[in-house]
Amino acid sequence: MKWKLVMSLLLLVSGCGGGGGSNFGCGSLDCKTAKYNLLLADVDFSATSPEATNITVLATSSYQDMTHPRVSHDKAWVAFTTYNDTNADGCASTDSGYANTEIKAVSLDGTQEKSVIPVSTNELNSNSYWFGSNYEFTFLSGPPGATKIYRAQTDGAMKLVAGPTLVDVPATIIPFDPQAISGAQLVYGGTYDSGGGNFAKSIFMESMDDIMDVPVGLSLGRDSTGAPLYGSDVMENDPKLSPDGAQVAFMRRAPNAGANGFGWRIFMVDTASPHSLDEVNISPASFGSSLLVNDVLPEWVDNSTLVFSFIDVSGSTHTRTLWTMQSDGTGRKQIQLPAGYRYSDVFPFLDGSGNQKMVISAEKVSASCS
Repeated sequence: MKWKLVMSLLLLVSGCGGGGGSNFGCGSLDCKTAKYNLLLADVDFSATSPEATNITVLATSSYQDMTHPRVSHDKAWVAFTTYNDTNADGCASTDSGYANTEIKAVSLDGTQEKSVIPVSTNELNSNSYWFGSNYEFTFLSGPPGATKIYRAQTDGAMKLVAGPTLVDVPATIIPFDPQAISGAQLVYGGTYDSGGGNFAKSIFMESMDDIMDVPVGLSLGRDSTGAPLYGSDVMENDPKLSPDGAQVAFMRRAPNAGANGFGWRIFMVDTASPHSLDEVNISPASFGSSLLVNDVLPEWVDNSTLVFSFIDVSGSTHTRTLWTMQSDGTGRKQIQLPAGYRYSDVFPFLDGSGNQKMVISAEKVSASCS
């Protein structure tokens, strides 16, 4: 590990990471006692043993989880989802659900924080995703189980200037996890009524700017044999369209499908072959049907490279580490990061000088909520 990072871990900076809410001015990982953090780091995903370096803290909180970080087109802001419903331990996190979530933004230098989409009582406001070059973004909003996709726009100071406007999604689909890219192309997971009281999960793709465009179903929730799973608890989440638009990476789970069940796995589907059996599970075959090891939250680094979180609860501890692999599942490599944290959502991007960076959601395991 680089000496700068080692020194930063040894350095204590007073006045950071106190009570609830975000604290700014924390330049190193060890300058705060907070449980939840958004980190900024350099990384070379193509390295034989990729290592996160020059790690700094963008935002930190002692009780509010911060997930789904997304970097704006001009690399000035990071939008993220924050939580307000607390668990028995006093932490506000995904464990208590997505109701009463809020979309915030922190400047990339960590000095400013803004509320973008405020809390709506008993509703979700989450999963924002920037697209285009005018501070436009999509997000998920509504009561649990009846969410809708919206689009909105801010100015350069994160003040809302347009929207939110409802995105046209068929009434038979309950959408979740939307991602938009340049050209207003939208992919999202959704539960849809397939008739006769049967409900299925799928990944859909459509144009936000063409109200006549009918969503294309790219997948159909299946068990490990390829059989469709209607009315089951199969889930297909977090679809991400590759930069060239040729493939969608997503995560699928079918935990209660008998011998065919499995935990979260990353699948790939070509946009040119929707609803086919061409969906490919690119997680390791050695995972088998285990529910205790999971690949989740894929993001594209480029047209052939993914970065994602690996969850392992098969032992005495619960670990979440970050990995990279090729879109065919080869070249799987763990990213070296400081111990003592669970790493989940990650967003890779190039800065203004073309340097590869990533923003990471990190939970300090030893910290308690205050």
